[in-house]
Amino acid sequence: MSDTITETSETETREAEASETREERVAEAAEKLVHGLFGVGKLWAAHGLNVGRSALETTATTLRTTATLLGDIAQRFEPSERDETEDRNAA
Repeated sequence: MSDTITETSETETREAEASETREERVAEAAEKLVHGLFGVGKLWAAHGLNVGRSALETTATTLRTTATLLGDIAQRFEPSERDETEDRNAA
């Protein structure tokens, strides 16, 4: 009977050690998964911010070009000295 108890204790000890090893592997895998997911999330965040920055820079360039064009058109509509002289002579 002593042998049976010793064998049972050894079996229980091996099973407990195997269970702890499994738990450690699961915990380690879960930690790697979480770190991997955070890494992917950070990459997507950086990508999104770069896309937003690029879009804003493009919009700023477009607005600057449009403002310059409108300024040029406004100057064309402003009366020049020649136009004012012609208006005085016509009156």
